[in-house]
Amino acid sequence: MRGTDRRLRGSRVWEELSQLKPVYRNIIYLYYYEGYKTGEIAGILKLRENTVSSYLARARKKLKTILEREGEVYV
Repeated sequence: MRGTDRRLRGSRVWEELSQLKPVYRNIIYLYYYEGYKTGEIAGILKLRENTVSSYLARARKKLKTILEREGEVYV
C-alpha cells in the first residue's frame, strides 16, 4: 500500500467515505486519490462519463453533509 493510501485509511475523511454507497466511494477514491479523469473512471467502472460526473457531484454533496453533521465544516 502506498503512503497516500495509508494516510487516507487512517483519516477522518476515509471513515466518513465508508458511509457512502460503494460506487460513490470508488469514484471519489479514483478521482481524488488516484488522479483519474471522469472519462477514465467511466472506462474502469464501465459507466458513461456523464453518469460518473453525476455520481461524483452526488458523492461530494453527500460527503459534505456527513462531515458537516459530524462537526467538520468544509466549503
